[in-house]
Amino acid sequence: APVELPRETPELASAPKAEAAPAQKPTTAPAPSATGIRTSLQNLLDTDEPLDAKSVVGHVSHLPGVSSCAIVFSDGLSLAGNIPADYEADALCAMAPSILKRIGEQMVGAKFGALNSLTLFCGTTPISLFAHGNICLAAIHSGGEIAPEVRDRLGRTAQELARMYAQAA
Repeated sequence: APVELPRETPELASAPKAEAAPAQKPTTAPAPSATGIRTSLQNLLDTDEPLDAKSVVGHVSHLPGVSSCAIVFSDGLSLAGNIPADYEADALCAMAPSILKRIGEQMVGAKFGALNSLTLFCGTTPISLFAHGNICLAAIHSGGEIAPEVRDRLGRTAQELARMYAQAA
């Protein structure tokens, strides 16, 4: 009888594995990639296509609540963006990494914890800034506030971009 208990335990352990596999299938269902394995960034943006800054801008701009965005390095150099020229947001996007860094330092110093993002509510439209490592992602809202789950995806997208471009450097 003691031998049967350990046999039951592996069967229970295999059941969660079977459950984990279907959870991954819906993520890869739209179009399997050549290798069948997605990167974390591809999972975040629900795509199998190879991603670079320009394609990420396209995907992010189609998220609910986001109309356009820009991705810049922490030194202000632009990687890609589709923010309409009439916003004249280039200067803001170039300054955003240093703004977030300074506010982030003050947040930690004031015991509020790490700064995840910053939303500026402006006269025409809100803009949210997400920074991680050497990358800042600026997202123009399409109207009102961005939903918490989309905000989380934008923050994780900035993290994945920082990993991607740190490796390339």
